[in-house]
Amino acid sequence: MFTVRQMKALEPMMARIVDQRLEVLERAGRPADLMRHFARPVSGLILAELIGLPRDDLSELSRLGDHRASGHSPRRHPATSEYVGHFRKLAAAQRRDPGEGLAGMLIREHGDAVSDEEVAGICESVANGSIENTAETIGLGVLALLCHPDQLALLRERPELMDRAVEELLRYVSVVASVSPRTALVDVEIGGELIKAGEVVSCSVFAANRCPYGGDDGTADRLDIAREPGNHLALGFGVHFCLGAALARLQLRIALTGLLERFPGLRLGTGVAELRFRSLAPQFGVETLPVLW
Repeated sequence: MFTVRQMKALEPMMARIVDQRLEVLERAGRPADLMRHFARPVSGLILAELIGLPRDDLSELSRLGDHRASGHSPRRHPATSEYVGHFRKLAAAQRRDPGEGLAGMLIREHGDAVSDEEVAGICESVANGSIENTAETIGLGVLALLCHPDQLALLRERPELMDRAVEELLRYVSVVASVSPRTALVDVEIGGELIKAGEVVSCSVFAANRCPYGGDDGTADRLDIAREPGNHLALGFGVHFCLGAALARLQLRIALTGLLERFPGLRLGTGVAELRFRSLAPQFGVETLPVLW
């Protein structure tokens, strides 16, 4: 369901949602909060369509998700059971009448071989990895472009660079700080450092994505939307590569294209120093992003 071909079939739905939220953003008046009126609703509504979740559940899921990310242990936080409960209800409803989304597809194709608990768990996992990650990447991506007017001007002048711009923004503004810790089973040397058996290592995605390109020439720390795409860890790597990579890239392309076409004069509505960032949340991002046009 998450192949490039399947995602392309969903492109008209994504474009429709982006257009609807651009209308809402414009009606909100200037300055408008891009995160509240555009980035978060776009990722949430697309996810709802994808898995077959009722739109009415989105506001409550967003509220519960904020509580779960508030610093409490997710396993003990009461919002966790309420949050998971939405997906259990979805699985039960889809069991009675399977729809076209992910939950319905799993039930239609696998029947009793997949339990409601498994359907709920799969949909919750997809939601956890999609809504916040995509929304925060849209927000930080727009912020990066607005803070680099030369790159924004280049993208407007050469819209064919959008796919490269998406890849560069994924690298430049990664929202996941680190990969899951790894434990060495044997002594191993990496980058001149000896890691002994039993030691735990965690990799900073932020640092890895700024590793020098082709030598230490200083370009890796610079936003360059015309850059030849290289390896980055924003979507994982190897067996841990993101299941929804094609979905994320397509959402970013459609959202950024629609936003820049609709608002040619898009600019920040406040100074960067006044912005509040999500430093303790599972996904790095910006709390609000006031914009003018």
